[in-house]
Amino acid sequence: MRCDANASGCSACQQKNLRCVTTDRITGRATERGQADRLEVELMALKRHLAVYVNKYGHLDDAELAASSAYQDLPAAPTSGYGGLQHKQPFDQQNNSLASSRGSGGPCRGPIHGTLVDIGEDEIDVAAFNWPDMADSDFGSAPIYNQSMSSFVRTLSGHQRPEKPALPSREEAFTSVLGFLGTVNTYVPVLHGPTTLELVKFNICIYHVMVLIKVQLGKIYDHGYVPSRVQMAIIILILANYNFQVAVRNPAVAREKMKDSHYMFHYGLSVMCELWLDGSLEAMQGMALLLLHARCLPKPAYTWHFSTHVLNRFIDAGYHRPPSELGLQESPLALEMRKRVFWAVLGINVETASKLGRPMPMRMDDIGVELPIALEDFEISENAIAKSRTGRCTFWAGIYASKLVPLLIELYNDFISVRRPASDYLKNLEALNAKVVDLRRNWTKDTSVEPQDPSIKAATHHIDSWTAEFQLILHHPRLCTTTSPEVMEKNLDQCHEAADRLLKNSTALFNIYKGVDFTWHSTVGYVLAFGVTLQIHRRRKDQLTRERFSAMKKELYDWLTIMGVADRVLRECLAFHNWCEATPILTGTRHRRTLLSHFQAAGRKSPYRSASRLECQLFYAEWLSERTRRRTKRTSADRESNSGSSSQVCTNERLWPN
Repeated sequence: MRCDANASGCSACQQKNLRCVTTDRITGRATERGQADRLEVELMALKRHLAVYVNKYGHLDDAELAASSAYQDLPAAPTSGYGGLQHKQPFDQQNNSLASSRGSGGPCRGPIHGTLVDIGEDEIDVAAFNWPDMADSDFGSAPIYNQSMSSFVRTLSGHQRPEKPALPSREEAFTSVLGFLGTVNTYVPVLHGPTTLELVKFNICIYHVMVLIKVQLGKIYDHGYVPSRVQMAIIILILANYNFQVAVRNPAVAREKMKDSHYMFHYGLSVMCELWLDGSLEAMQGMALLLLHARCLPKPAYTWHFSTHVLNRFIDAGYHRPPSELGLQESPLALEMRKRVFWAVLGINVETASKLGRPMPMRMDDIGVELPIALEDFEISENAIAKSRTGRCTFWAGIYASKLVPLLIELYNDFISVRRPASDYLKNLEALNAKVVDLRRNWTKDTSVEPQDPSIKAATHHIDSWTAEFQLILHHPRLCTTTSPEVMEKNLDQCHEAADRLLKNSTALFNIYKGVDFTWHSTVGYVLAFGVTLQIHRRRKDQLTRERFSAMKKELYDWLTIMGVADRVLRECLAFHNWCEATPILTGTRHRRTLLSHFQAAGRKSPYRSASRLECQLFYAEWLSERTRRRTKRTSADRESNSGSSSQVCTNERLWPN
């Protein structure tokens, strides 16, 4: 068939409605006529779209350009089901995340996205480990009461019904309740402590645990007293939460206490239907205790789903609205406890959603109920709130956790969910950073009236850790939309300072108070801080001196200690620790070479004029011997157990190749 000179296709092919394809006689490649013109039109359209994007959102930063440098073809549109609008994406039940890659996250991803944490040049999955206690079982199999999604659903749906667990002795139960109220309840104040605690004999002690009906621990152990299912579930859930805290801090009883904790949680879960339908304040507190235990899982699993489910029940009951608007005729104590339990549940949901990349559950404009009043438990009763108060508070940490909720919502809405232009980014950055700095300053002011006992000191470390992690995410390079070198350097300084605060606080909480929150919520923040620290040291390796190198080495090995403890608590078989240990060795080699180049240049323009080549060799020998000592210290059993998990944690084995 003869072709004519028509660039869009010869007349013969157009008449027969065929594609006009020509073959290059040299390369043998067949191309459709008019393809160059169509590509040119498409290129111009893309340029116009890009110009609109830049004007609206600003330029992409270097990290995003590097991540998108490799061109990838768009996937073919599916053609099955509802006109091809539906497509299947794999969903990880344990991690509660959709499968996604680093480059496909787009602007709707922060440096923490579920269990994936940005470490500069790569990502690390903090949940890339197999934990038998979260292993799912087949439907219809024997009842199993562990932390898995399948076990949770089967208990919640009534397919497996755990028997009421045996209560501990009266003395042990009393000690556990006191321990819960003095530790966990100060951060998540869903229960009210006693106005007076008269401890004369355990057989006559009465401890007011609940607000409205006053579940009396002594009565539960008395013969002839039959508590309701809701009352019994609340006491059992208190014991479940406290047993979990004991298990993660005492390895000698960890296995036994953790097993008891899970079984008690499942018993409380079996009463969920009654709690949901009851709708009373004590039932709401029972659901909050269930949610508090679900937050402590080593992986996200069902935490977000369950927290959203519980929060919706609170919204249905009007807990987000001021009691005066609802016309409630309740006691001052009941009205105040409505505030505490609502803000506690909202805080868990917002924290989980922000780290999983889920939408925020509510706008602050939709919340009319005020924050709880800062007071001590004995200053409020069913009759009234004391007119003259000491200014102290039993649950300062819980109040400041509630104050952090609006800032987390603003962080997600203004920085993570959408990309703002550079001008709006700087304005929002300064405003939000000023708010979190003011929150941290107010903590010091408000708690100055408190006696500086271990509990308030540990709470101070926790509050400083929360604000430091907040500032670390806020100033992270992944969220920066400006290309200004000054702003980027300032952000790195802020990130390094926040990471250093996180390290110091976690070290103090671990060494002094045994109070580190080693759940996945906090662990992702520790890994993010570690990754930012490495990234900053690498970028500024040319500014390294001997003193800075010593400080950097101590900083990295302090992080190794924290990661090792997190491994043991989360049962990660030291996968965390091994990845972090390999990374400082690589950076140490690179920094050693930088120092070596400085030493060799001594006498010309190096600041190390007093350094000799022998000193360089001694420095290298010291580093090499330390690495050898660390490697030989491991047992062969550790190496075998760690070999299978290292490839699951880090997607790139050589982060910084030599």
